[in-house]
Amino acid sequence: MLTDSRFKPQSTILQKKLASNNIESKFALGKGHKQVTDYMGFDVISAFEVFSFMNNEWLIIAKINEAEARSNFYLKNPDSLKVMLLKYIEQQKHDYLKYRPVREAINVNIDEFKRGKSGEVLYTHGISTCSGLIVSLKQNFAYMAHISPYDKIYGETRTDMLSQLFNRINYLEITRAQKKLLRFKLITPNKHTAINVVNTLLKKGIMIDQIQIVMNPDASKAAISHFVEQDSTVIHWQHPNSSKMVNEYVNPNATLANMAEL
Repeated sequence: MLTDSRFKPQSTILQKKLASNNIESKFALGKGHKQVTDYMGFDVISAFEVFSFMNNEWLIIAKINEAEARSNFYLKNPDSLKVMLLKYIEQQKHDYLKYRPVREAINVNIDEFKRGKSGEVLYTHGISTCSGLIVSLKQNFAYMAHISPYDKIYGETRTDMLSQLFNRINYLEITRAQKKLLRFKLITPNKHTAINVVNTLLKKGIMIDQIQIVMNPDASKAAISHFVEQDSTVIHWQHPNSSKMVNEYVNPNATLANMAEL
């Protein structure tokens, strides 16, 4: 590459190059569409055409990230987004495991969010009618928010924690290149809230492969522990008529993109 990539925080000049087999195959075809993996490791859809200029053959390529294309589709088709989300939620499976509680953690109370750095654990409890949200950049930081039913994501107006949190991270924590590396985990009992959050994030330029939603209709409440360094989350579910908590690790690969591909 002769210029820096806006998607990489470090310089890419003469450091990154396009895969030669991708370029050679396009010259051989002359014109068309292909699904390939780009220099950043993302699956992309490309359109290309070879043309002659000043006695040389040139190749022009236009491409879009597959997750970005799907995100744009769902943003413009809210009915399809709702159907996909409901299917995603209904097909979730919960595998419980043994877990040793952490004695020292940063406690997040209702209507607030807190930051954790590598080596720290964020914790909140009492998720019943409320929602828990984790925004993280692996091995760098994580924020946990405990959002009450009076928030904008519930259709109310007393607080707007998602926007406050997103703006803080966007302006103080990340470069433009790191935006695609953020991960969003929403733990909520409310399907309407889940739809509102996803729609809001898509409008802010977040893609569906960055978003996870966890719902458990068999549980009455939940607590959440998030380990910042590993970017791993454990949800402690409490079922009705039981005083015991059962624990579940959130599968990091179970993003909305997986369901959108089905």
